[in-house]
Amino acid sequence: MPFNIDLHTHTGRYSYCSRLTPDMLCQTAISRGLDALAITEHQCQWRPDELAVLQEKYPQIKLYAGIEISCTDGHDYVVLGLPVGLVDGQQVSIQDLHAMLDDHPQAFSFIAHCFRYSTLDDGLADLQVDGIEVGSHNLVLWPPPAYGPVPILNGDLYRHWQQRMGWIPLCNSDGHSRHMLGGFYNRLETLELAASETELAILLKSARMCCVQDDDMIRNAVQEGW
Repeated sequence: MPFNIDLHTHTGRYSYCSRLTPDMLCQTAISRGLDALAITEHQCQWRPDELAVLQEKYPQIKLYAGIEISCTDGHDYVVLGLPVGLVDGQQVSIQDLHAMLDDHPQAFSFIAHCFRYSTLDDGLADLQVDGIEVGSHNLVLWPPPAYGPVPILNGDLYRHWQQRMGWIPLCNSDGHSRHMLGGFYNRLETLELAASETELAILLKSARMCCVQDDDMIRNAVQEGW
């Protein structure tokens, strides 16, 4: 059966740029029809015990803890399935990220919004990641049209690199506010949701999955000021 999952969200607990409290994140995601989401704070990962407290409050949605890692190559990477504490809040080199992924081959990783600020693609051919984010609120061409599909800034570049590298294409909200949730997510075909981040990472590598882009929801988010 299909499950709707957002693999890239932030809360104000550990991401200072987010206007979402953990409760607001869960409540809004449930109201927008999401079945699961990953909380992927900047340079920080929720501990299992604190995630369990939030999960107990919201059994209607499955919660996972990942991390968004900023690297000195100028790109950001979302990883699911790493142990807590590998990243200490500082930027890491791409070599160190690759070493982490080599040490934890079960982890699932993707490059996030890589052409948001630049079309430079140096080093992408050497990346050891599983997927690429091809849709998120940070990638919407501004201002979006009043009708029809909402275009993605540098969408051709994302499609080129996804096809060239065979990366899994992903759509996520990169949610920092309630308006952003539900505009982009992934529809995952599986019998049941994974019980842990490690099991989810393994599932994402092989499961049937497609991007979902809700254009009306995206336009509403833009009108609300994100």
